[in-house]
Order: sequence, then C-alpha cells, then structure tokens
Amino acid sequence: MEVLDRYATQSSTASEEKYLQVFFERQADYYLRYYREYNSGNMFSFNTAPFIFGMFWMLYRKMFVETGFVFLFFLATSIAEELAYDFFNLGFDLQQGIGWGINIATAVALGFCGNLLYIHHATKRIAKVLRSTADEGERIEILAKKGGTSSAPFVVIAVLMIVFILIVGTR
Repeated sequence: MEVLDRYATQSSTASEEKYLQVFFERQADYYLRYYREYNSGNMFSFNTAPFIFGMFWMLYRKMFVETGFVFLFFLATSIAEELAYDFFNLGFDLQQGIGWGINIATAVALGFCGNLLYIHHATKRIAKVLRSTADEGERIEILAKKGGTSSAPFVVIAVLMIVFILIVGTR
C-alpha cells in the first residue's frame, strides 16, 4: 500500500515487503502474495481460517479492534433478531434458520475479507511504527512484537469459559 512508501527508508516495494515480512512472521509468504494481489487490484481472496474460526482467527492475528467491531456486529444482530422474533412472533424453526443464515453469511464475509482486513491492519501498524522512529533496528524490533500471532487471547477465553461453566454448573 502506498502509505508504506511515504514512511519507508527506501520507497521501493522491497522495503515495504521487508516490513510486512517481519510483521507477518511465519505466514509472510502467504500474506505477501495477497498483499501483491491487493496492490494489483484484486481486493478479495478467500481465506479458510477466518471463515472457520472467525473472531478467534482475528484475535490470533492480534486484530483486537477489528474483533471488537465484529463482536459488536454480532451483538447488534442478536438484539435485532430477538426484537424481530418477539415483534413478528416467529416460530423456533424460523428463528434457528435466520440465526444460521446470519452466521453463515458472516463466516463467508470474513472468509472473503479476512486477508484484506489483515493487510489493512498490518499496513496501519507498520505506518505508525515508521512514523514513530527512524532507527531501522528499532522498527524491526517493534514490528516483530506488534505483528505475528498471539495465543494469549485463547488462554483468556479458555479461562472465561471454565469460569462460565463453573458458574452455570453450580446452579
């Protein structure tokens, strides 16, 4: 993305991709391929990980703000569903069908937009780091910490699920 050109020490694609490679870590080849496709005009590609794992994939990729927006979307649609069910007095089978339809549509949307969201996330983070320091070593160190993946959200989710089960199970 052009935003990286403005802050890179060299205004070449190689310089951009160096920062992206550090940010993407082990999956750099995969995401760099989609970064190049995006820059050539192909905005959407399908990624099975966000399709299957949704918000969990986003948390794993350290996309915390984006995950918050998806969570708020699910919350809003759940509230709207409940209001519609009550207002229109919909039967249980129809409610389940609508719920499944929304979940499948969201999964497909995340599958097709996952790479795009992650590339935008990465380029925003990289641009911020490039603005914050001119020291190349420091840039690489910061990007290595801010990028990549994190299993910490899964530990938090597992603990919350155990607490929830314990609370619900004691009733």
